[in-house]
Amino acid sequence: MAAPATVRERPRRHSKPHVSRRDHDEPYAKLMIAGGRAAGLRVADIVGAATSAAGLDGEAVRDVLVLERYSFLSVPAGESARVLDALQGAKLRGRSLRLRRVG
Repeated sequence: MAAPATVRERPRRHSKPHVSRRDHDEPYAKLMIAGGRAAGLRVADIVGAATSAAGLDGEAVRDVLVLERYSFLSVPAGESARVLDALQGAKLRGRSLRLRRVG
């Protein structure tokens, strides 16, 4: 009987650097959008609007929750006023957005 062939271990692929999305030092503000699934909003729509209109990084937008009639998202507290100004009245899925800070 022949001896089994030796198995070479494949070289490991590079991995992405670990970036923590949860920076506990930076406070976040919760924003509410008057519109949800009934208006056709999706998580990707809200994140896309916040990143393109307000110039935020996608990693900065977190805790996006789309309910039937309302949606919520969290942005860095220092950027919340800029996000509110940029998205207030912006068109998303054919509707004007109405936002307010709730936390």
